[in-house]
Amino acid sequence: INAEYMGVKTGESHVTYFILKRFKDTVEKVEDVQCKNVLSKLCSLFSLSEILDGSQWGGLIDVDEFGKVENAVSRLCASLRPEAVTLVDAWEFPDRVLASTLGRYDGNVYEAIYEASVKSPLNKKEVPDCIEAMRPFLDFDYLKTLHHVPNDAKL
Repeated sequence: INAEYMGVKTGESHVTYFILKRFKDTVEKVEDVQCKNVLSKLCSLFSLSEILDGSQWGGLIDVDEFGKVENAVSRLCASLRPEAVTLVDAWEFPDRVLASTLGRYDGNVYEAIYEASVKSPLNKKEVPDCIEAMRPFLDFDYLKTLHHVPNDAKL
């Protein structure tokens, strides 16, 4: 079993190396400087995350080096954050697949958030159920004053 396990792990390492090598070789051929910079960061992120998540590195790097890899991943993610929307848009996922009120192609974010909140089952009731449980702790006279509600209004 140990030999089989090592064979599987060796195969996984080879596939990871092959993917990383092809990624790096492809990035080196990119002529657009800005695009090449972003893809280079993604390639580094891929390789570093393999170190963090891969089981091939146990015993090969110490705790201090592992911490440095984690810091490098954090820095790469921070430097890629401004490119996040562009990177997602590059996949050309349609809005219906993303099902996101924020990540909209048309840019109508606020309208989408409002529409989603109107449709939400959480907003079907005018007064939420939790108000009854909170009623003994609320100062309704103060709330009426604060929100300019007439004194004879029922809260």
